[in-house]
Amino acid sequence: MDERGLPAEEVRKLLSQAQSKDLSYSGGRILGSMCTAPHELGREVFTQFLETNLGDAGLFPGTKELETESVAMIAGLLGLAGTSGFLTTGGTEANILALWAARNKTRKNKIVAPETVHFSVDKACNLLGLELVKTAVDSGKCADLGELESRIDSDTCAIVGVGGTTEYGTVDDIVGLSEIALEKEVYLHVDAAFGGFVLPFLQELGYPVQFKIPDKGVDSITLDPHKMGLVPIPCGCILFTNPETPGFIETEAPYLTLKRQHTVVGTRSGAAAAAAYAVFKHLGREGYREVVKQCMQNTIKLYRGVVKLGLAVRKPTINVVAVDCGPEVYDALGKMGWRLSQTREGEMRIIVMPHVSEKVVKDFLGDLESVAGELRV
Repeated sequence: MDERGLPAEEVRKLLSQAQSKDLSYSGGRILGSMCTAPHELGREVFTQFLETNLGDAGLFPGTKELETESVAMIAGLLGLAGTSGFLTTGGTEANILALWAARNKTRKNKIVAPETVHFSVDKACNLLGLELVKTAVDSGKCADLGELESRIDSDTCAIVGVGGTTEYGTVDDIVGLSEIALEKEVYLHVDAAFGGFVLPFLQELGYPVQFKIPDKGVDSITLDPHKMGLVPIPCGCILFTNPETPGFIETEAPYLTLKRQHTVVGTRSGAAAAAAYAVFKHLGREGYREVVKQCMQNTIKLYRGVVKLGLAVRKPTINVVAVDCGPEVYDALGKMGWRLSQTREGEMRIIVMPHVSEKVVKDFLGDLESVAGELRV
């Protein structure tokens, strides 16, 4: 830090220089991210509430009310009532909270999850001193329930199911997992960080997806408003179906206005809560259905285009497409300016977010055809 500060205009120039190196969702060429440009109203409200801190919520009771109402609206997406929960920095923190609660509640030390589980579960287990057992998935890249059940033992504190896997967008049989959880008397956490703001609306639109949080057997759920919820980063959410569960991760905060905390971070942005509330209220279910509808229509166009090119591609469950095109095609598309990602098995992974328009899909398919054709010659 310099002794004397710079004029604000000079600082703005430095910031613009740095930002010019960043990619932007507005160009549509970011195809490997589960985040997107936030809704304009969310941006505006986020700025309005910048000074609020939910870590000391007694100072900001109005903003705390917005968090409570936002969490209730998220729970409503899943048809849940009587839940408790909090907004978090994202799915990683939410998954940590869930497994932290499971460990403390059961006093056991093993987590059993399908191999398609998000790497944040690896982080959580490392942090919490838990053993993570990963089990095989079936041909559809969903949890093999028989295999998963066979790995549960007397030291298992929780099992994890996924509602929209990060790599393939596949959906585990949550009802089946809940039945196992009830029979084995283990905690069940559902990671729907991405799918939570997609699957309910796909069901309302008539798509053949199976995703239901049953009345019994599920203990916690992760959803991320800052993904398909169009809320500014950082904004995740953890829901607990039993209001008593957060007590197992309660920490005393004797010198704050509220004397108990239940999240990993202490200082928590109230701006995220206000932005979430604003976007939820503004879009409503109808608005989100339209967003998801457009994304899924473009996903199907992309899938059909890839099929026509003769490339191996998994039929998408949600707006995630995995194409087995080989590293040469992947690298060539990257050189053409497409920002993609890969599954652990090397497939090209494309997430059709709201910034990925029909024109972007058409342009991408044109480049894919060109590259694949050249490599075949």
